[in-house]
Amino acid sequence: MRILGIETTGPFCSAALMDGEDINEIRGTERLSHLSSLTEMIDKLLTDAGLTLKDMDCIAVSTGPGSYTGIRIGVSTARALNQASGVPIVAVPTLFAFGISEYEQEEDGKTVCPLFNARRNQVYAGAYRDFCEVVPAGPYMLDEFIGLLGDMDDLLFIGDGVEAYRDQIEKLCEGKKFEMDERTQDAGGVCEMAADMLADPEQFGDLTGLGAEAVKPQYMRMAEAEKNLREGKLGKKGAK
Repeated sequence: MRILGIETTGPFCSAALMDGEDINEIRGTERLSHLSSLTEMIDKLLTDAGLTLKDMDCIAVSTGPGSYTGIRIGVSTARALNQASGVPIVAVPTLFAFGISEYEQEEDGKTVCPLFNARRNQVYAGAYRDFCEVVPAGPYMLDEFIGLLGDMDDLLFIGDGVEAYRDQIEKLCEGKKFEMDERTQDAGGVCEMAADMLADPEQFGDLTGLGAEAVKPQYMRMAEAEKNLREGKLGKKGAK
C-alpha cells in the first residue's frame, strides 16, 4: 500500500509517503507556510522514492477542522492531484486521526484530547481512549469541552490549543491527573489513519475512494467573515 499524505490544518504544513510499513515525512518549520511549501514537499517525497503520483494507491488528505485557509489549501491540492492522476482520495477527519495516532503512541493508555485553537476561548476538540471516540469531535467552548470529560482522569491535551489556553486548562483541570504537549498534527498520522480507514470499509467506506468533487472541507463552523456577513456586520447592500 502506497499512500501520499497531506496535512495542512494546523500551524505547520507536512506531507508524507507511506510505502508498506515505511513512512517518510517532511514537516515545515515555518508557521503557515502551507501554500509555498506543500507542492515542493510532495515533489521531493516522490523524487526521493523514485516514484510518481500514479504509483500511489491513494491520496490521503486531512479535511479539518483547523485553519480555514490551511484546510482549503490541503483539500484543493488533493483535488488537483486526483484530477491529474486519477488516484483516489481518502478524506481523513483531522481530530480523529490526530487523537488515535497519538493514543497508539501512549504506553500507559491516557485519554488523548486534541485541542485546536478556534480563538475566543473556543476549541475544536475530541477525546480518544481504547481506540474509541469518548467525547465527539466538534467545536466547543473550552470549559464546555473539559466539562464533558467528566470524571475521566489521566488526560493528555495536545495541539495548538495547548499553547493558546495552557493557563485556562490548568485551572479547569485542577484536581485531575493531566499532561499538556504542544505537538501538532502531521501527515504521517494521516497516512496511518487512511490505511486503517481503507481496511474498514464498513465504517469508513464513504470517506475512501473519492474523486475530487466528493472531497469536502470539514470546517465545523462558518468562517468569521461569513459569520459577520450573515450577522450584518460587514454592511448592508444598498444601505443609505
